[in-house]
Amino acid sequence: MSESVLTNDQLRCLASPARNDVLVALRAVGPASTKEVAARVGRSPEATHYHLKALFDVGLIQVVGRRPAPKKPETIYACVSTRLKLPTDSESRELRKKAVEASIRQALRGYLAAKASNANEKQIVRTTVRLSNDDRERFFALISEALAFAETHSKADAPLCSWLSLAYPSGD
Repeated sequence: MSESVLTNDQLRCLASPARNDVLVALRAVGPASTKEVAARVGRSPEATHYHLKALFDVGLIQVVGRRPAPKKPETIYACVSTRLKLPTDSESRELRKKAVEASIRQALRGYLAAKASNANEKQIVRTTVRLSNDDRERFFALISEALAFAETHSKADAPLCSWLSLAYPSGD
């Protein structure tokens, strides 16, 4: 499983909700053409290509091949990393905030779409807890284990499930 720390240029790119949607869709479907990603996000192939190019230019996705098509070969894109980490340097603070907000907006749109479709498999868990440093490290390790489980049990023909975890100091 490859993991990379986002650069400031990548954070700027992901601060766009549309680009965030395109990246999430590409991660979900695996290597795909512009047309396949466009169908997934509900945008035109032209708009999707614009966002794929931006993601490619900052190194978040790569070209992994070409596929024959009726008019001209289709470019196939794939994500460079399976996991992205936010940088911890102080100069990236505002960019981190925008990228996280875009991810939250994307997750909310997904949840609202699932709610509108009367999907009966929604599970919402929200809690506020006080954890010691040791417990907090174990908690994040458990989240990482759950993510690894989900990734190793993912099946291409199974229903898509989105998951967002947020952990932050809430202040008292």
